[in-house]
Amino acid sequence: MQENNKITDMLLKKLDTKKPFLSLEYFPPKTDTGTHNLFARIEKMTRLNPLFADVTWGAGGSNKNSSSLDISEVISDYFRIPVLQHVTGRGETKESMSKILDKLISLKIKNVLLLRGDAPSSTQDNDSGDFAYAIDLVRFVREKYGDAFSIGVAGYPEGHFESGGVSECVQHLKRKVDAGADFVLTQIFFDANIFNQFIDRCRTAGIVCPILPGIMPIHAYQRFLKIAKSCNLAVPNNVAENLEKYKKNDALVKEYGINQCTEMCNRLIESGNYGLHFYTLNLQTSVEAVAQNLGLGSEKDRALPWSACTSQVRKKEEVRPIFWSNNPQSYLARTNDWDDFPNGRWGDSRSPTFGAMNRYYNLRGKTFNKAKKEEKRKEQWSNLKTEHDFFSLFGRFAAGEAEDFPWSTTGIHAETIDITPELIELNHKGLLTINSQPQVNGLRSSDPIFGWGGQDGYVYQKAYLEFFCSAKHLKTILSFAKNKKSVSLNAYSASGLQFEANNQESRVNAITWGVFYGKEIIQPTIVDKASFKIWKNEAFEKWDQEITPLFPEDSIGKAISEKIAAEYFLVNIVENDYVQGSLLQDLLEIL
Repeated sequence: MQENNKITDMLLKKLDTKKPFLSLEYFPPKTDTGTHNLFARIEKMTRLNPLFADVTWGAGGSNKNSSSLDISEVISDYFRIPVLQHVTGRGETKESMSKILDKLISLKIKNVLLLRGDAPSSTQDNDSGDFAYAIDLVRFVREKYGDAFSIGVAGYPEGHFESGGVSECVQHLKRKVDAGADFVLTQIFFDANIFNQFIDRCRTAGIVCPILPGIMPIHAYQRFLKIAKSCNLAVPNNVAENLEKYKKNDALVKEYGINQCTEMCNRLIESGNYGLHFYTLNLQTSVEAVAQNLGLGSEKDRALPWSACTSQVRKKEEVRPIFWSNNPQSYLARTNDWDDFPNGRWGDSRSPTFGAMNRYYNLRGKTFNKAKKEEKRKEQWSNLKTEHDFFSLFGRFAAGEAEDFPWSTTGIHAETIDITPELIELNHKGLLTINSQPQVNGLRSSDPIFGWGGQDGYVYQKAYLEFFCSAKHLKTILSFAKNKKSVSLNAYSASGLQFEANNQESRVNAITWGVFYGKEIIQPTIVDKASFKIWKNEAFEKWDQEITPLFPEDSIGKAISEKIAAEYFLVNIVENDYVQGSLLQDLLEIL
């Protein structure tokens, strides 16, 4: 797990550059599916290079708190984004709060946003505790933990609804800062003048720490009204008039919200407020659109054909084995403790740390309801009674019709559509495909499906296929590969039997690369025999640990699953002729 940077230090360095930057807030979804979708959304939003992400917290021992910590752990450990963990004091004792903070320290999360917390949802909820106000919590954390945490607190540009106005709120904020707070995140607002006036009041009062404005694009008319009313926010006349005009057209409301938010952010930046804190509501497109308008990132351009790690240590990573392309969380977990990436490469398989797993991979089982996950899988697997039933299920996955496939946590990629019919037919013939890519010969790097690396280049890729198959099928395919010199092949059984063809003793075979103006050729996706050997262990373990246990004892399906895990081979095959090759058609003809 990464050592999180303290937000205080990062903020001061960023603010000194006088260049705009952003941070993002998320909340724990109520369902497992929602959490899966949130992680997919966060992964895409890492392209915006957020300085940190904060995760909300329930008051008074809410059952959301465990989920909040799990999500924070994933964001920190997998997405490599520094985390600001919300912690609320309402209903907590000093003893219970110490347990929470000790847990954060164990997770190496060193940033907390300390809040009083919302009122209990019912009279049965416990509102007793040792922290009547946020300042009590700030004092407790500073006195007991010293400088272990970077502490943030909330500010209210329009005044808190329980206070006597903005002036009183500023005085409360001054006391929180004097008690040990390092920075301030504000409540949302819809008029830049309101925030600028609040900043002036704070500075006059002697509050000199960083203060980040809370930003929220208007997503939908009714949601906006509800938030504005519940937070007692002023709505500028021009905003109210435009929303009234567009309220019956959701698309126009969203478009107006993006434009209004962009204009407000530009005014904030012009006034010297370079850090923008976005309350995302777990939504992606509006925040991305605003960020793109501000020049803070792009949701369209992929720097690489896979999601890059945001860790400072790993930003040099420019090459990745293809075997984990459908399991990026597993790859990043395995390689988290690799030696530093030499010369911008992905690491050395000879490293003693190669293949080590950290807690993230196991965390997925903890974060999401294991019983529900197994129930869904049982629906797909437990009634399979013949090998052809297995072939058909893999074919349905290739067609995008099967869910929760253990060899692919990312689902079917858009580029697969071009080869879906062939993949389905290959599965029906007995090749259980788990990874593939079509060949590409010089498409523009701006191509909406295959493009990556910017607008000024061309991208290439060799046809690639990875699958489980029987020894009988492997014999046929191996004979074909040895007779076709443009094809290279590696195959392993679970027990370690190995076959290969036409590898010419090379350790690495580039299968995706790009050519860009003024740059060396970039070859970010490779086939590497050493890392494939590591991956095959994980791939076969999925049969033993995630599939076979789904079947009833002594069932035909269980016997077939055990047979596949014990007797089948995991094969990767590359068609190195990316101009005239016809890998999938060739395989269909010989089977």
